[in-house]
Amino acid sequence: MEIGDKRLEAEAALQLGRTNQSAGNHHAARQFFNSCMQICGTLGDTDGLLEACMATAECLESEGSYDEAVQCLEEVVEITRSNGLQEQLAETYMHLGNNYYSRARCRTACDYFLQSCQAARDAGNRSLLEDAQVMVGVCRARSSFESYMADVASSSPSALRRLWRYEAAGAERDPDSGAEEG
Repeated sequence: MEIGDKRLEAEAALQLGRTNQSAGNHHAARQFFNSCMQICGTLGDTDGLLEACMATAECLESEGSYDEAVQCLEEVVEITRSNGLQEQLAETYMHLGNNYYSRARCRTACDYFLQSCQAARDAGNRSLLEDAQVMVGVCRARSSFESYMADVASSSPSALRRLWRYEAAGAERDPDSGAEEG
């Protein structure tokens, strides 16, 4: 602050925030990240602003403040989208998907992973696209499994019909299931 270099001040605030976060002092870390965001906003430093926003979101998640982290990540989405930063947009959607997946909200997570697929495709980032596609598959499988287990635990007629259809479809896919060797 004494030299008057705002870019250096923003970088120092970011590093102090990260240091406090790694030490478990989340409140102080968020204060430093907020200072960095304010300075970067004033300077028009989009990269610094995005970095501070992502660090804030990670800090909030480590505290268990997932909904606040989502709000912060949604701000990152708006910044990246308005600046045409497709790769960062894809990464942010992945982060949002992971946030929801970690809380067993698979449908919402899957929506974000699908958006990450599109942004990664637009950015031409094959690796990120493949990571997002894997997570879409994981979410869909987990959702199917959870639905299946809920039906197994239920004794409702509709749940039993779904289980019967599931078993019948499985038998059609696997010619060896239930077939006697002859």
